[in-house]
Amino acid sequence: MTHKNAPKDFQLPKTFLILSKKVEKIRKILHFENEIEHKILVT
Repeated sequence: MTHKNAPKDFQLPKTFLILSKKVEKIRKILHFENEIEHKILVT
């Protein structure tokens, strides 16, 4: 393994973590909106 590849391999998990956190936020927002829609439909 060369040193050129090291930074790339190190950054990959970091970007994956950032992406998964963003996905989690989007899911929470969507879930929240669905709850509001459900409450509006029920009432």
